[in-house]
Amino acid sequence: AALEYNGPMYLRFGRLAVPVFNDADNYTFELGKGICLKDGSDVTIIASGVTVDMSLKAAEMLADKGISARVINIHTIKPIDRDIILKAAAETGAIVTAEEHNIIGGLGSAVAEVVCKTTPVPMEFVGIQDVFGEVGTEAWLREHFNFNAATIAAAAKKAEEQAAKERAMREALDRQRKAAEKIAADTDAALAEAYMVEGMYLNAANAA
Repeated sequence: AALEYNGPMYLRFGRLAVPVFNDADNYTFELGKGICLKDGSDVTIIASGVTVDMSLKAAEMLADKGISARVINIHTIKPIDRDIILKAAAETGAIVTAEEHNIIGGLGSAVAEVVCKTTPVPMEFVGIQDVFGEVGTEAWLREHFNFNAATIAAAAKKAEEQAAKERAMREALDRQRKAAEKIAADTDAALAEAYMVEGMYLNAANAA
């Protein structure tokens, strides 16, 4: 794909090998197209690079707690797959991004820019929390910056809980609105009946 692309391109690789999660016989890499590796209905975990495998493990942890997590691999930050992101936001109502990168100016920022325009949902960002980088082994760096499945699962649970609170608030407001509309309708009906009775009384008085 890089050879066929006409223009500059930046490729980023990790130091360590990572598990293969795509079916080599059926998978075809497509620039700018994300991959849904696991479906879910309560929260979406959008990951890239080494955090993809961590996110799949996080989804298993969440399943044990009764939370259904969708996992999407966004291997291309630009162009980013807007369709798969917006679909996930609309269907699950909460998003967590996981990246081996600063949370500013990376995958999390790109996803937030997509959803905030049309489908804003609660979001959490797993990555380097705007601090200076460190030098060390891959294993040490992951431990130092809390790059693991448990961190991603905790963030996903937080986003899902916030989404549930917002849904409950919207439902409560909707019930209040419907109750107010019913009161208004009943009041209008009562006033109309009162005016009708008064009109009949006046007509009878005039006839007398």
